[in-house]
Amino acid sequence: IGTDWGYGISASLSDYKSIVTEYYSPTGRLRGDAGAEAYYEGKEIGEIWGYRVKGIAKSDMEMRQHLATANQSALGSNWGGGDVMYIDVNGDGKVDNGAGTITDHGDWEKIGNSTPRFAYSFTLEAQWKFIDLRAYFQGVGKRDVFFENSATFFGFGNGNYQRSLYTDHLDYFRYAGSALGANYEDPYYGRIRGDLNNKQVSDRYLQDASYLRLKNLQIGFTLPKTAKLSKYVDHARLYVSAENLWTFTNLMIYDPEAIGSATGEYGAGKVYPQYRTWSVGLELTF
Repeated sequence: IGTDWGYGISASLSDYKSIVTEYYSPTGRLRGDAGAEAYYEGKEIGEIWGYRVKGIAKSDMEMRQHLATANQSALGSNWGGGDVMYIDVNGDGKVDNGAGTITDHGDWEKIGNSTPRFAYSFTLEAQWKFIDLRAYFQGVGKRDVFFENSATFFGFGNGNYQRSLYTDHLDYFRYAGSALGANYEDPYYGRIRGDLNNKQVSDRYLQDASYLRLKNLQIGFTLPKTAKLSKYVDHARLYVSAENLWTFTNLMIYDPEAIGSATGEYGAGKVYPQYRTWSVGLELTF
């Protein structure tokens, strides 16, 4: 734009999904051993099957009323106030996953998909005289994850060597008058338990792992050419650069780029972290 101003814009967008077109699965089971992904014809890779949740019971009475029409004994015992109320989707009076197969999945439904969709990036550049600015953004438009029995996500109730507590975990159910604080009307987490009752795969704790991140921001200053400078260098540019400067995401606790495997051998989040990095550089052309 004229002689002093300049700008640049570039962007990219990609998407993919994978469908199993042929696979021998006589049982058609939806999950493999230890939560691993199983396959069947017509499956979209990354499918997450789980329960629908009505909410968290505010009292033992509310839980008893719920259990009268939706027996949850297949998922655990000692249900009470502060526990999750799972929905009897198929209306048979109980909550379970049937045989866990594509033809008999009880109250399981497809609640999400873990495949990263709509990967995108864009770069914004601007220049004014000897000053230049470059911002590179990158993200994923759609991705669901469920951190099954994750010590990091659920916090309380896991083994001592895996337990991690974050501020998010303080939004858990307390009974009215508890010494730990007033009862929450609508807490995110249920009451603290050492079992899997409130950690069943469900839409309540399904996480939105889409994100937008400012991956790189760079500000540079090109030294103006002078007769004295041109004797020694053709081009000289000093710049400051920052990596992973800002992130927008609805994902709790985890870094959306450092999830790793949500159900794998080592568990979610156990990957090399994304650091915020600052650097200063000098470009010289002789």
